[in-house]
Amino acid sequence: MKLTLLSLLMLTLIYTTQGQNLKTTSDPAKIYLMEPERSQLKPGSTTSEKYFQLGEMSGQAIFIVSEGEKANPMIYSKMEAESAKAGMDIYFSRMGMYIIAVDANNFLSLYPSPAEPLGKVKWSKFMFSNFFSTDKAKAQGKTKQQLEQEAIAVSEKVL
Repeated sequence: MKLTLLSLLMLTLIYTTQGQNLKTTSDPAKIYLMEPERSQLKPGSTTSEKYFQLGEMSGQAIFIVSEGEKANPMIYSKMEAESAKAGMDIYFSRMGMYIIAVDANNFLSLYPSPAEPLGKVKWSKFMFSNFFSTDKAKAQGKTKQQLEQEAIAVSEKVL
């Protein structure tokens, strides 16, 4: 029930803020974070859990991340050409953040140096990096060095 409400809220927020045709292609799923991030719901604290959902907006595949029903969702658009080259889904936000779907349950969340756009150069510096997983133990077992090495390897595939 709570996930259904979260799904409806995420859809409503996106539809009203974007004014675009939106449909979901998956149910919301809880993801655990390797490193806690600043909470939108509890100012001054952090969160180690969020929700993600796949969808489509005006024909474009999207990846939605939100902390919960009352938090603003972050929307990432699928980069079709780069995803094909890498052999995995890569999503990009207007803020310069990337989500790389390692598989259906594990995701790299990255903000590479703005001087290193994907597909132009091999990534080497990250302003931000985190790992999301539907498996709590897997999220806690990953290191920043491991996830950044994976991201660098993906950036090489896309060149």
